[in-house]
Amino acid sequence: MKSYVLTLVVLTSSCGGGAKTSSTEADLSIAETVSIEVGVNEDQEALGLAAVASAFSLDVNSCTSGFSATATAAAPTLTLYKGDTGCLGKLTSFTVNGITFAGTNPGATAFAAYAVGSTATYTDATGASKMKVLITAQLSSPLLVTDTITYSFSATANGGSGTVSQSALGEAHTVAVAGDLIPNFRIDAITFQGLNASGGGQFSFKLECLDPIVTGASASCSNLLFTDLSYVLVKDTYAGNPSASQLAALFPGTAVVAGDVTTTTTNSKGGFISSTLSGPNQLAANPDMLLVLKNGTSYQYFTITAQTL
Repeated sequence: MKSYVLTLVVLTSSCGGGAKTSSTEADLSIAETVSIEVGVNEDQEALGLAAVASAFSLDVNSCTSGFSATATAAAPTLTLYKGDTGCLGKLTSFTVNGITFAGTNPGATAFAAYAVGSTATYTDATGASKMKVLITAQLSSPLLVTDTITYSFSATANGGSGTVSQSALGEAHTVAVAGDLIPNFRIDAITFQGLNASGGGQFSFKLECLDPIVTGASASCSNLLFTDLSYVLVKDTYAGNPSASQLAALFPGTAVVAGDVTTTTTNSKGGFISSTLSGPNQLAANPDMLLVLKNGTSYQYFTITAQTL
């Protein structure tokens, strides 16, 4: 499973000592520097972005030397003085799936301190979409050549519920921990296939991607490979609001395979059709269910309520 981190890697670099033509040049020529490369780098082990950041802006400031600089996706390399103190890497904004999140937008909450373990909430321009941002590594003071800055991101979204004929479908909810790509679907159709021997409802779900899918050997929805997805249908014992750890305990679940992918959906965007899933025993006594999609440590879930006609 792929995950991503925003990382600043400090590499050793030295300045040569040439002829000194002024006191300013003399100071610069003897100051050892370090190069800092800033980027969104794939890391198979670390926990990182909720999706691949197509753009970002990160300021390094508060240095005792007075030095400051900004790194972006277009200009990802900075140079700082080795041994400088007080320097902090401060993420100002990042863009995920075309949405730019910043700590100065409506509804955002700032870091109490730019230290490891500190969290903040970044929002889009309207304040409707939110990202939780966690600092997992920060520059040392004094600055070391081995320093790394790491920010990790997670996303949450909540929705209401509605009823349709035999089933009540909640709007999609998403939960992300440490930033694997979040499944991006809606329920397109439900097929009720009767009851099992324990009186549990049996259902098949057609889920439509909210973006047009990419077909072929590496079919994907919103950059997420279908074959990286798995899903479960369970009794809703969480009042429609499960935590990420509760969702994790529901799996491994059923994996999506290539043959599940379909291009025939209501809005012609494509998606996949689930296997037949059994809900909780005695459907009449246990009508509330959750359909949960999983990718790594990110989840999308739907509240489902079976109703008699």
